[in-house]
Amino acid sequence: MERIKGISDMLLLRLSDYVMRSFQQDSASRIYFFLQGLAERHLKPPPLPPVGIKAYQLRVSPPPPPYLPLPPRLSTLSPDHI
Repeated sequence: MERIKGISDMLLLRLSDYVMRSFQQDSASRIYFFLQGLAERHLKPPPLPPVGIKAYQLRVSPPPPPYLPLPPRLSTLSPDHI
């Protein structure tokens, strides 16, 4: 059991060493591109507010209803409605 644990520890150490070396070789460019991607996704400026006629229409028009009214159920319809 100790031998298996020693082999797994050795493999884990080699794997972590490999990962660290491959990351250090390219770490500056990886970090740069990672930060650039974050900036492009999360730091976009907010959209400009509408100007002119569009802003007037948004101010004057009533807000849309939150949902569409449901059609009446067939059981509640009288023969006059059909």
